[in-house]
Amino acid sequence: MKKISINFAFGIALSFLLFTSCSDSENERAILWKFQNFDKLNYNFTQKTEISPMGGIFLGFGITNTAKGKLTIIPTQDGKANLALEDMDMGEMGTILLQNMKVENEELTDMSIKGLKPDGTIEGEISEAMKLFSTGILPIPTKDLKVGESVKIEANMSIPSADEKIIMTGFQTLTLKSINGNLYTLENDILIDKYQNPKLEGKIKEEDKPKIKGQGESIFDIEKGYFTEGEVVLKIQMKLNKLQKQSADANQANGMQFNLGNMKINFTSTINYDLLREKE
Repeated sequence: MKKISINFAFGIALSFLLFTSCSDSENERAILWKFQNFDKLNYNFTQKTEISPMGGIFLGFGITNTAKGKLTIIPTQDGKANLALEDMDMGEMGTILLQNMKVENEELTDMSIKGLKPDGTIEGEISEAMKLFSTGILPIPTKDLKVGESVKIEANMSIPSADEKIIMTGFQTLTLKSINGNLYTLENDILIDKYQNPKLEGKIKEEDKPKIKGQGESIFDIEKGYFTEGEVVLKIQMKLNKLQKQSADANQANGMQFNLGNMKINFTSTINYDLLREKE
């Protein structure tokens, strides 16, 4: 497949995964954030997205996008923490993307989550941009697991749309792969393929439904109470006109010389993060 390499972060490719499930008693569980153990965590953060048209005149071409920055977690006095993406290198097309993609008239520039709880759920504000990114990379099981055991957690994905906000639902299955001292390795399998609004099931053709599949692996230090590293790969299939509706004039004004219309697109997005050790 021919590829056009462009350095920009494709924020909308990652509409993911905010887990809000109920959990067991936090005091009895091994895998929990221990915000009292640190003042601030900094992670190197990289997101690589490959975009591949599924047909039409652009079949056989693709775009590779890369974003780099820092993922920070700062505890707050109420026993929770705030999470943010900072110092992001959006690349040459990042500005164009942020100008084009707006959700409820909010530019996708604020990348933050407030109110991260020790069990990984959120009890606070989430910026629209972080809804595009969210928790798939920091998966906390809702109960203690033995090696080889799994737990299924509800997940949802918000897709910005020209007509209305579409919510897709599904599950992430977390499996405890191994234990090495204090380090617990978790595997996650993600499938999101149902509409939250059942009326949309008959309205939109099955082949046009957004579909999200993913796999990931992360390492959690149960003594220190935080993740040390992780990776998640998400494959997203959707129609481009569900993401944005622009006139030809607007496209040209923003440096896009053609209207992609109803083209079906595959996104493969890989997120990696690793702890900056000097901040322990």
